[in-house]
Amino acid sequence: MEELQKHFVSYSKLPQLNRVKIPNSKSSISPSSDSKLITIGTIASSHGIHGWAKVKNFGASWNYLKSPLGIQISKNQVTKKLTISHFEVKPNYILIRVESVLVPEFWDDWRSAEIQINSSLLPTEPLAKDEFYIYQLENLDVLDEKLQTTGFTVSEITETPAHFILVCSNLERKILIPFLNAWVGEVNLSKKFLVVKDWESWIEI
Repeated sequence: MEELQKHFVSYSKLPQLNRVKIPNSKSSISPSSDSKLITIGTIASSHGIHGWAKVKNFGASWNYLKSPLGIQISKNQVTKKLTISHFEVKPNYILIRVESVLVPEFWDDWRSAEIQINSSLLPTEPLAKDEFYIYQLENLDVLDEKLQTTGFTVSEITETPAHFILVCSNLERKILIPFLNAWVGEVNLSKKFLVVKDWESWIEI
């Protein structure tokens, strides 16, 4: 696999429609000592007249979640806790239905809001080699091939049509590294570092 994946499953492996049935137990987003809130999408718009919303998906995390799903939506430093009673995974977006939201106008106020869940709701181990969640890569130390520190950390992961990009930052500058095997070596989550190959050439750019 040439490209390292930021999530467990790439979109090419997703079915066109994945209906998730409601289990008997409810989930919670109450923070715990070994987990944190992570963003899995943003509110794009309302959908239909019965309170559904369309969500811009961040990766394939939704395929590992079940409803009812406790979420937190956040916009302009204002947050609100909600429960998703049902969601459908589409090829390029997610449809969600939230308990207590019966009219589309509700989502107008929350357009572009981030949808966050507790990271403990996701599987803790990758399903395959070289597959990760975005939040697992954030704040990793960047080492060179001799395992020497570079003084940079992964501050952000962005997505392009071709592949994902690591934004590696220090106090003075940012360096953009394609998240491909050609440029990224070992990713060690337990020791909180990743290796960038041929680091000197990136510094010279």
